[in-house]
Amino acid sequence: MTTTDLKKVTIEMIVEKAKVTRTTFYYHFGDVHYLLAWIFDQNIVDQLQQSAENSRWQDDYQLMLDYVAEHRQFCLACFHSADRQLLINFLWTLAKQLIRKTVSEVKQHPDKEVEEAVADFLGGALVMQIEQWLTDELTTNQAVLMRRAEIVMAGTVHRIIRRKRQPS
Repeated sequence: MTTTDLKKVTIEMIVEKAKVTRTTFYYHFGDVHYLLAWIFDQNIVDQLQQSAENSRWQDDYQLMLDYVAEHRQFCLACFHSADRQLLINFLWTLAKQLIRKTVSEVKQHPDKEVEEAVADFLGGALVMQIEQWLTDELTTNQAVLMRRAEIVMAGTVHRIIRRKRQPS
């Protein structure tokens, strides 16, 4: 998939390259879209799960940025294809997880409504930054992206949780 436009990738091409039968492919994946989801899952979710207990949100976000940079051609091909939303949804799921983890670090049993609102909003902001980075063909330095995220995130979750605890 890194040598052929995703729009032109066929099951036949995949099974030939992987040296498996069509039956084997379809046993594991419904179509190319399921394969893409599996690739994303295998490449980054496993890394995030391994680092989940010891890392800060910055470490997890850096893993996301590193993944996109290291798999530049693949991510850009996916981003510029009909499967763009699959990539964006995948990144959004990861971003929401890392924000939820941050909320849980601030307060052990956070209000679920607040937790979901913060995860949606701030997770969406992180993903939009990556989406813009992909739109710009990854021209912005990762350190700049991290700094921007840190500016927005610095104390934001703490302030939201603290404000929610105060009586209205």
